[in-house]
Amino acid sequence: GQTLNITSSGNLTAGSYNILADKAVIAGNLTSGSGIFNITTGEGMYISSTGKVIAGTGDDYLGSLIMMSGEYSATSATTHITSNNSEGYSVKHNGTLTANSGKFRIESQDTTYLDLAGSSGNLYDLEIATSDTANEATAVVPFDIDNDLTIVSGTFHNGPFENNVAGNFLKTGGRLKYASSNDWLDVAGNLISTGGDLDDDSAGFSARTYVSGNVSITGLTMNMDNSWLYIKGNLNTTINASESQVGGYFYINKGTGYEVKALSNLTFHHLIH
Repeated sequence: GQTLNITSSGNLTAGSYNILADKAVIAGNLTSGSGIFNITTGEGMYISSTGKVIAGTGDDYLGSLIMMSGEYSATSATTHITSNNSEGYSVKHNGTLTANSGKFRIESQDTTYLDLAGSSGNLYDLEIATSDTANEATAVVPFDIDNDLTIVSGTFHNGPFENNVAGNFLKTGGRLKYASSNDWLDVAGNLISTGGDLDDDSAGFSARTYVSGNVSITGLTMNMDNSWLYIKGNLNTTINASESQVGGYFYINKGTGYEVKALSNLTFHHLIH
């Protein structure tokens, strides 16, 4: 494959040309202009401590994005992360990120690790769209998302952290996985889920999901298994609880006009209104 290698004293402005490579090692300055990045393998883009990359305004395909205290200014459209580096990371954010209200979409075909907490700057929108639920995208450090977290397909493992989503948690498929009592997800907006498994495989631990807005859940099985869902807004949902997962807790604070319909043998231990 071909490698784009920009040294610490090097500069490249692509203008209207697309940057096509199998690997990009950036120690100097790289500006996309009106073109796009199309980096096609798991080696992806590596930004060293002296590197600075400015993307254009179209969709970019980076393979993996590894930032070693360098700078990355993302596209305002979608950054497609399509594979892993040799250490199994699809994103390793140890530098300065300017998200520009764009979306990072994780599309790896393998199990992958996400290091999303850099020295400066958070992701704006994060979308999980890995190939299937067997391929987990796992957070390895606590993180903050400045807008929405979306799961389209695959499994997102929250990790043993309290992670924060400033916008909404949207789920059309795939699976949210908790694996310990330290797995917490704080959602400042709404939780809207229309498919897949929510809070699956919590393995008997008291994992927690806090939702400051409203919750709407349709078209899925919610396997609580002693995990907790805190809702500060309204709950409008039909929840199917599997026979072996009956120890869940729902806390509903200041809800108005909510409707709860429980099927199977789910028990509401706390219902505050």
